Amino acid sequence: MSRKGENIRKRKDGRWEARYIKSRDEDGSIRYGYLYAKTYREVKEKKNKKISEIPYEVLSQKKVTELSPNATLEEVSLYWKGKIRHTVKDSTYSNYETILNNQILPILGSTPFKDLSNKNIWCFLQKKMEQDLSNGTIHVILSVLKNILNYAQSMGLYPAESLKFPRIAAGCNEIKIMEPDDYRILEKRLMENLDNFTFGILLCMHTGIRVGELSGLQWGDFNFNRKNIQIKRTVTRNRVGRRYYYRFPL
Repeated sequence: MSRKGENIRKRKDGRWEARYIKSRDEDGSIRYGYLYAKTYREVKEKKNKKISEIPYEVLSQKKVTELSPNATLEEVSLYWKGKIRHTVKDSTYSNYETILNNQILPILGSTPFKDLSNKNIWCFLQKKMEQDLSNGTIHVILSVLKNILNYAQSMGLYPAESLKFPRIAAGCNEIKIMEPDDYRILEKRLMENLDNFTFGILLCMHTGIRVGELSGLQWGDFNFNRKNIQIKRTVTRNRVGRRYYYRFPL
C-alpha cells in the first residue's frame, strides 16, 4: 500500500516507510533518505519535520552552480552547510555550526572570499592562539575553514592567492592505554559505589556499546532469559541541549 505522490508506503513487515530528498550530488543527482514508523501519521510527521530542515536548493530542481564573485565567507558557509547537512551526523553538524558562529564568522565572516589571503589566515590563527585555545580546538577550527574554502573553490570561486594552512597538531598529550589490572581496579570501585551512573559505565565496559546507545536503552531491550541486549536506538544531543532519539531499522 502506498500514498501516491507522497513517497510513503507500507512495508511487508507492517511498518510505514517514507522516502525524502536527503541531498544532491555536484551534478544535481538526488540522494534519498528513508524514515520508518509504526503508523502512516507518525511517518508523515517525521518526513515533514525532516523536510523542514533541508535547504531550499536541495529540495528544488535548481542546481546551485556558482556563487557571486563578491560572496563573503559567511555567504559561502551557508551553501556549504546546505551541502553537508545530511551527509554528517547531527552532532557533527551541530559542532560545525558552533565552530562557525563562535570562532570563524565573527572574524572572517564579512571578508569577500576573493580577498582572502595567507595574511588573513595567519592573522586569524594568531587571534585564536591568543585566546589560549587548545591545539585540538584550533585544529578543528582550521579544518572547518579549509572545508569551506575547498567547497567555494569547487563552485568557481578562487582567492587572490594560493592559501596555505599551518600544520596544527590535534593534541600533544600522551594517551595511556588501560591495562587489565586497571580494568579490575575500576570495576571494583564501580561495584562498591553502584548506582545508575556507575552501572552504565559497567555496561559499556562489558559490552562495548557506545554512550548514545547506552542512553537509548529501554527495559524491553533486555532479554534476561537469553542474556542479551538489543541495540534498537541511539541518543544524540545538539548544541542547544536537546536530546534526539534515532531508532535503527530492524
